[in-house]
Amino acid sequence: RAEIPAHDLLHRARRRPARDSVLPVGQGISARHRWRGSHRRAGQPPDRQGAGVARAAGRAAAVDLDRADAGDLRDAAGAVVRLAGRRLLLTGASRGIGAALADAFAARGAELLLVARPSELLEAVAARTGGTALPYDLTELDALPGLVERAGTVDVLVNNAGVSGVGWFVDRTMAEIDQVLTVNLLAPVHLCRLVLPGMLERGRGQVVNLSSMAGVFAPPGLTAYGASKAGLSHFTAGLRADLRDDPITFTTVTLASVSTDMDDEARSYGPLRAMAEGSKGRDLTPMQTLVSAVVDAVERDRPEVRVPTAMAPLAAMTNAPRKAGRLLFRRVPAKEPRTDVPIT
Repeated sequence: RAEIPAHDLLHRARRRPARDSVLPVGQGISARHRWRGSHRRAGQPPDRQGAGVARAAGRAAAVDLDRADAGDLRDAAGAVVRLAGRRLLLTGASRGIGAALADAFAARGAELLLVARPSELLEAVAARTGGTALPYDLTELDALPGLVERAGTVDVLVNNAGVSGVGWFVDRTMAEIDQVLTVNLLAPVHLCRLVLPGMLERGRGQVVNLSSMAGVFAPPGLTAYGASKAGLSHFTAGLRADLRDDPITFTTVTLASVSTDMDDEARSYGPLRAMAEGSKGRDLTPMQTLVSAVVDAVERDRPEVRVPTAMAPLAAMTNAPRKAGRLLFRRVPAKEPRTDVPIT
């Protein structure tokens, strides 16, 4: 089809309503004021107007910008990436989400390279899935080149490992804060930098980074965790921009609470427990729902996945500027390699 200029796409995305009477954000007079009359006519109480606007804006951002950015997305009805025989490096593989993902990827025939701190749990997952256990502590960044060298070829990198460091920020030691930022953000950055040259040389590769809704809004008690996950989401978007001309794909999985040990740890903190009790369990995502979404994202090269889908409007509004940037920067060269020093 004929190429549509980026500025026209953005103009259409801003003007096209998600449904009749829904006005996207950014059209002069506030959407809340424009909606007030229609909500009252429909019998909706005033205190629900803000929620309606948020949902509308989220749909507008998610649907319109995704549609405008279709050149970077894979058709859901298109060819499925076959995982059989592909070498997949998965961090945080010894328990929780990582162990469940290992089972799912193994069922699809992937050759698993399972990374976690040394433990019997890691060995058990490796034995169950036929994968290779790579016992490494991700806080030891200097050891990561040795990890990647030992792993060999990596076709798919899934950065799943994470620590929450839940608690009042002022009570956290710098060692605890450093651990959260290192495992959740710096280790994925290092691993991406280490595996991408090989992927580029082979002409294919996938990177999947598991982020969190804590990086979209800022719940109390998860200050460092939320900062690390927001950074991871933006890092993934930056990689997508830097390597948009290369045969490497990048996926951000933004998830809410899942029933795991980490979630239990978070709920041990009073403010987060109060949030959970206020939601009456609606924020818990079944493990199988998350696993299915991640596997589908890998098989279909999806750039953005949000679990559960009820959280999509909020995440979409936060992510809208990144997607708009992808449109604006489309005509800008993706890279200019360094010439002063060799990069290895």
